[in-house]
This record gives sequence, C-alpha cells and structure tokens, in this order.
Amino acid sequence: MSYLPDRDLEFLKFCTHEDLGFLVNQLTQTSGGKQRISSKMVHLDRFKTHFPQHKKYWNLIAGEIQIYGGHAFANIFAGSGVSYRSILKRVCKKLNVSFSDEKSTEANEVMLLSKVMMQSLERLTFEELQALVDQFQVDLHANTKSSLISEINRSITLGKITPRLIATLLTGSLAKFAFNRSLKYGLLKFLKIGASKWFGKALTAFTGPIGLAFTLTWLIHDLFGPDYKILVPIVIHIAFLRIIYKEQGKTLQAA
Repeated sequence: MSYLPDRDLEFLKFCTHEDLGFLVNQLTQTSGGKQRISSKMVHLDRFKTHFPQHKKYWNLIAGEIQIYGGHAFANIFAGSGVSYRSILKRVCKKLNVSFSDEKSTEANEVMLLSKVMMQSLERLTFEELQALVDQFQVDLHANTKSSLISEINRSITLGKITPRLIATLLTGSLAKFAFNRSLKYGLLKFLKIGASKWFGKALTAFTGPIGLAFTLTWLIHDLFGPDYKILVPIVIHIAFLRIIYKEQGKTLQAA
C-alpha cells in the first residue's frame, strides 16, 4: 500500500497519536468493533509494531484514506487511490454543499462544516437551541426556532461563530460514534481539554451535557451507502484537525 503525495494530507504527520486515533478507528473497525476487512494497513508490519502510536505511521493512514476513497468511487476512479480533494468534492456533492474549484481545500471544508452544522441545528428544539447558543458567546435574540437559526447562520457568515468552534462541536458529536470505546473516551477527553484551551472553560460544555443535545445521528443514518458513512466523518475530522493546527500557529515537529 502506497501513499500518494498529497499536500492536503501532509499536515497529518504533525498530528499527535490522539489526533489521529479517530481516523484509524474509522478505517480499521466496523460498527460492531470487529476488524474492517477492507483495511490494508492493519496487515502491515509498521502498523502492527507501532500501534497505537499512530503518528509513526501517519502516511499509512493517509494512504488508506486515499485507497478507501478510490474504492468508494470505483465507478469513476477504478478503485485506485485518489487525492483528498477529490474525496472532499464527492462528499460535498453527496451533502448538497457547493464545492468551488477556485477555492482552497480549507475553504471548501469550512463550507461543508457550516452546512452540516446548520442541518443539525434544524433537528433541535427551540429550548435545546437556546441552551447551545448560550455557549457560543454571541448575543442572539430570537423568539422562534426559525429566527434563532437565521441568527446563528448570520453569525457564522459574519465570523462571530468561528469555523474552529463549529469543527469542535461537530467532532465532539462524531466522537460518540467511535467504534472503539477506549478511543471514544480518549477523543472526548482530548476535546474537553482542547475546548478549555481554545475557548475557555465555559465552552467545554460542547462535549458535555449541553453538547449532548447536538448530534450527527441523522447524518450517519440518512446517508446512502456504507462508504459515505465512513468517509463523511473522516472528512469532518480532517477539517477539524486542519483548522486547529493552522489557527493555533503551532510549531510542529514531525516524529
């Protein structure tokens, strides 16, 4: 299995073991906790030797994402490994999100995150929305669910609700779908620490009781085809990792 050089995935080599754990979980385990038959890297010596030190085989993870994307779109790409950007483009199309060839990968990811968030908010009650909005630290006043959602959408457009905040909320919800229980606990713990670090202690509620009202269950169950149930969470998590590392201006050291 080979990794095709991909500038949109190169940053993964700077991620921590915890960062990469969700991606490995999605690629190697079924919802029942069994080893995924389609996974190729689980059979490789480097994976077996270093697991769960995911940072040491980041390129195997990236390569598996490319291969899985190629398999999912076999009718177009004949099952070969494909670029992350082509995977993102197909996922956007699946979720009815506009994809611009002129915009950067990150910009298209932000459009995807915003659309998924707005679709999720539609499924909350007015009371649940209010409880969640209290954590956004923006001043919103609305008397109905539709007007509150419109205000949230406006705040996103104006940058008052940042892509980083949206990505953290979505990833916190995805953590609930982690197939491995120990990984689920680790990812939620990682997000709670990160939320405190990035936004202040008040916003750790995104991965706590208030955040429980917000869920991506609809996304996982409404998607057609098992491949998208794997790829969509992967794309959301990669978008989250890219935002965190880029916005933090972190000086990263490869292993």
